[in-house]
Amino acid sequence: MVTVLLSIQQKYILEALRKLGCVRQDQLHALVRNKFQSLGLEIREVQMAAMLRQLRAGPGDFRLDSGFVYLACGQPDTARLEAIDVMLE
Repeated sequence: MVTVLLSIQQKYILEALRKLGCVRQDQLHALVRNKFQSLGLEIREVQMAAMLRQLRAGPGDFRLDSGFVYLACGQPDTARLEAIDVMLE
């Protein structure tokens, strides 16, 4: 069994994916940035890319494909993606 240590931000990413299913990478970055900005942390694109790369390399059902981020059980849903855009506005 492999033990993976996740950052607080990576745990938040996985929790968001469990709730939302599938999001675009830019949507996920906005969600993470907004969440941690209130705590005084700035999440830049390069940091977000590194976190996603680490999650993809780890064991589990995390997927990153063509700009979409999802868990193996989730698939892109146009209506849900549009709803997330509205929420972010």
